[in-house]
Amino acid sequence: MKVVDLKITCVTVPMEAPLRWSMDVETETTRGIIQAFTDEGIIGIGETYGGNSVEHAVELATPYVLGLDPMETGLLQHRLSVFRSGYEPAIPAFLRGGIEMAFLAAAGKALKAPLCTLLGGKIRERIETAAYLFYRRKSGDDCVAKTILSAKPNEPPISSVNYSAFNPRISRMN
Repeated sequence: MKVVDLKITCVTVPMEAPLRWSMDVETETTRGIIQAFTDEGIIGIGETYGGNSVEHAVELATPYVLGLDPMETGLLQHRLSVFRSGYEPAIPAFLRGGIEMAFLAAAGKALKAPLCTLLGGKIRERIETAAYLFYRRKSGDDCVAKTILSAKPNEPPISSVNYSAFNPRISRMN
């Protein structure tokens, strides 16, 4: 099985309430959906940041991934990480990760195996996670803690998600 094409589709999704952090207030997010097409008709899907610069980086990367076996993620990383302009590679790590995700998805489909099998086998039934918290609140809502710990009407509260830790980053934006 060989990769015959690589495409990215950027999608911008509006947020219900602004995402406020120390550097900005965001009202939407743009993500890139990466598709790795194989000669066997299998399409692997990955995800990363989106936007014009990411689309351009996928165009740069495509000739270097064509012909690779989706199982060859080490070779993929080597090919894409050697092009540098200064200290930053022309194909950034977040994009290499999204392409690798698409490669692994294609390989898993071809082998009819879950990702954990491709990466060495299932070790545990459950993986502990930690949540990185920004806060989201609509204008005029002055109670940040209440917003973080409460849910929207049709969603469970954050505490029911079963995170083992939170890392709040709270700052005031006027």
